[in-house]
Amino acid sequence: MSKGLKYSRWLQGSLVITALGLMTGCALIPDSTLSQQDSKPEVSVDWQTLKATDSVAKPVRWWALFHDDVLTSLESRAEKNNLDLQLAAIRWKESRAQLGLVSSQKNVQLSVDGGFSSIGLSEDAPLAGVGAPTSRIDTWTLSTGASWEMDFWGYLSDKEKAAKEQLQATAFENDMVQVSLSADIARNYWRLRGVQAQQRFLEEQIKIAKDRYGLAQNREQNGVGTNYQTQTMKAELSDVTAKLPSLEHQEAVLKNALALLLGLSPHALDAELSGQPQAPSMPTVLAVGVPSDLARNRPDILMAGAKLRATIAQVSAANADFYPRIRLTASVGALSNDLSDLGSWDSRQYSVGPSFHLPIFEGGKLRQTLALTEAKQKEAAVTYRKTVLSAWHEVENSLGAWSSESESVRRLNAAQKQREVALHAAVRSFQEGAADRGDVLDAKQSLVSAKRSLMDGQVSQALAMIALYRSLGGDWSGDVKQPFSGEKVSK
Repeated sequence: MSKGLKYSRWLQGSLVITALGLMTGCALIPDSTLSQQDSKPEVSVDWQTLKATDSVAKPVRWWALFHDDVLTSLESRAEKNNLDLQLAAIRWKESRAQLGLVSSQKNVQLSVDGGFSSIGLSEDAPLAGVGAPTSRIDTWTLSTGASWEMDFWGYLSDKEKAAKEQLQATAFENDMVQVSLSADIARNYWRLRGVQAQQRFLEEQIKIAKDRYGLAQNREQNGVGTNYQTQTMKAELSDVTAKLPSLEHQEAVLKNALALLLGLSPHALDAELSGQPQAPSMPTVLAVGVPSDLARNRPDILMAGAKLRATIAQVSAANADFYPRIRLTASVGALSNDLSDLGSWDSRQYSVGPSFHLPIFEGGKLRQTLALTEAKQKEAAVTYRKTVLSAWHEVENSLGAWSSESESVRRLNAAQKQREVALHAAVRSFQEGAADRGDVLDAKQSLVSAKRSLMDGQVSQALAMIALYRSLGGDWSGDVKQPFSGEKVSK
């Protein structure tokens, strides 16, 4: 039989086997359990119904609206030293390396192999009995090989696409950590300033309570007051004084919380965060951007979308895994019993040809892998829709909180001014002999209480503003960044 005829029959047989393998692979793929909604990357949300206070683009560093140098310094240092940001950077590098591993499978694989072996047969071996030499035989080998998988069904491409989407998801996760970090620092900072202000007002109230207690004692000694009034003032003094240790503990806890966010040890910021606290400076109108841009600004929405696209690609790869894996391989090298002859033409050897692998029965592994990836895709789709809906609620609630807190501050400010007028009237009446010192102390007490309420309202307004900008997602939109070193993904 001629060599051409043998080759033709071999080729025909290979084609028949491949065709049978393709049909078998197609028959093995189970029916998909996914619906069209499971692959839909969008959710219908009427963003225009959100009540925006101003359509001007929101600032990237929104905390600068408070005009507080200490807060700005804390935010800047946290971007460099926060441990959560460092972990996010490491996770991004892990995803980048994973993408490089997956992408490398699509490239031609080259290798160089070499070796030396020395073999000697025993004189009692069966082969020695039929004349095989028993002397030592040295063998030298040197070869270069190449292989490349032909990705007909898109298995490797889908794996690479899933890895790219996962890399995007980790980049958006870094943005999400930045948004949360800036909000946490601002929230803890203004809570701390609020507690410090409460301490200052409490000290004023303690001083007033002492004066009222002393006045009650004098009245009792002069016969114009009762012991009941004296003991009541003494009890009020004890009640006010008892609140101070709790505020001091809250101050220490909030200072340590800020130190932790900056990657510092406890009490590292105590000196910097001491001093007379000032009320937060609030803008009259907030710039929140265009509500319809929310889906492009919130990193958690972008991350959920990237994860959904990654699971879609993983399902495609799991389907493609039912088909044959075809690979082209080639090698060329030399084999010789003498190292000096390794480079001669007669020592050459080579091999070239395709190979394929078709999974027929693997105990249900492929079916379960496909079922697992489809379940993950369904989970990712639900997570995406939940994330978008949650974002809508958060922005709506934050805008409502900002509006209500702003109105409360306006009214509390008016109440404080009225208390100031009342104090001036009490002082004037006391000077004119129409009122006693107790009326002045009562007016002072009411004014300090009004100041405390106003400070509480201003802090609540600041916290509402922080929650609003956190719900808006900062300003980390745009193309996916290489946010850590500017390096490009290496394939």
